[in-house]
Amino acid sequence: MVALSTDGALVAFIITQEPSGTELECLRYIFKTEDLMRVLDGVYPSPISSRSSSAASAPSLGSITTRSAMSQLGPAIGSAANIRFFGFTSDDQFLVMLTQEQTTRFRVKAWQTQGDALYRDIPCTEMTIPYKGSAVTTAAHFTACTVFVLDEVLHLFILSQQQYLINVDLSTKKQKVRELNNKMVQIHHSNDNQTLIFLKPDRQQIFTLPVSTVLIEDVPIAHLTPKGTVKKTPTHKGQANIVMRSKARGQVEVLLATVDGVVHNFEVK
Repeated sequence: MVALSTDGALVAFIITQEPSGTELECLRYIFKTEDLMRVLDGVYPSPISSRSSSAASAPSLGSITTRSAMSQLGPAIGSAANIRFFGFTSDDQFLVMLTQEQTTRFRVKAWQTQGDALYRDIPCTEMTIPYKGSAVTTAAHFTACTVFVLDEVLHLFILSQQQYLINVDLSTKKQKVRELNNKMVQIHHSNDNQTLIFLKPDRQQIFTLPVSTVLIEDVPIAHLTPKGTVKKTPTHKGQANIVMRSKARGQVEVLLATVDGVVHNFEVK
């Protein structure tokens, strides 16, 4: 599993402890991309711990993770199958990992990545999110999530069981759960981090919800506003993977990747 920062300066990996091993014990690493590229080109930077001029003997994965300018993000974790999200915020201030522990709770970890933090112990925020879900639906507990910084606060929004929105404030470590008035399968945020963007199960209708509604208004059900419609998607085999991203002037880009390797790109104004 790989995550690349928006500006391309940092890259993070989740790997098994042995190349041929199982996913039961995984390690997390973060690199400066330029150092990683030097390793791949045969120029080996020194270990962070010693900052010496010693070089690795071969450009293997093991030498990269032990001898290049990188940081290991804590001890080994459990199975990679429990990881639901691993990526950077759009401003590259944080690297965030969300895991699901059975069907009773989520756990989020966030590492601050600004400045020269890569060369020292990276501050980590960790929080357990108890959530048993609703008994009225059999949909999977995790549907999608998005994370961003607003007013210097790191916010995580988890779409659960397609119709429940969990907002986690990682500064105060408080959470709120609201029901949506429609089922959704994907969630993203606008460029200014002021609006949440949702995609319906039909993969065609896009809805929005002001972040302020979730953070301020104390209402049990959040009513989404129609944003636009994606044109009819081509017929394809199996279920498509969905990615949404914001563009300039309020446009939303929807990427559908099918099992036959085709990526369909759509924009909604």
